[in-house]
Amino acid sequence: MSAWFDDIPTVIIFERAARREFAALKRRELRTPRRLIYELPVEIPGYDQERQVRIEFPAAPTAWPHIIVDGPSDSPHRYGDGSLCMFYPGDPIDRRWTLSDGLAALIDTIAVHLFQEEDARHGHGWSGEEAPHAPSSRPARRRQSNRSARRSQPKRRRR
Repeated sequence: MSAWFDDIPTVIIFERAARREFAALKRRELRTPRRLIYELPVEIPGYDQERQVRIEFPAAPTAWPHIIVDGPSDSPHRYGDGSLCMFYPGDPIDRRWTLSDGLAALIDTIAVHLFQEEDARHGHGWSGEEAPHAPSSRPARRRQSNRSARRSQPKRRRR
């Protein structure tokens, strides 16, 4: 079975902005099961902290990425396996990240999510929109509005 990332022009377009913005970005592919993996450090805006992020894309272009981050995982916006819960699949396409938005936009969304988690840990509550939360398990997805939160958060330093 071919994967969406077998199409080299698609991958070049998908990665273009991220390659310019994130010098430490690393990519590799796993064969069983087929996955495209990106790893990089992401700065938490406003907190002078950095987290190591691993983004795993399954072969199917319609599947959501699996995002694992080191550091504290005490957040209602995490699944039981510790991965980030960033999207609510019931939302219209303009309220969630999609593959066509590109890797840089996803990394920006991850930075906002990490800021919101850290802000909540410091007693400031969750600064983005939230959907009702089910028990913390995959694939029942919960979301916060990353597009609106991205606009209201401090810019992260480019690497």
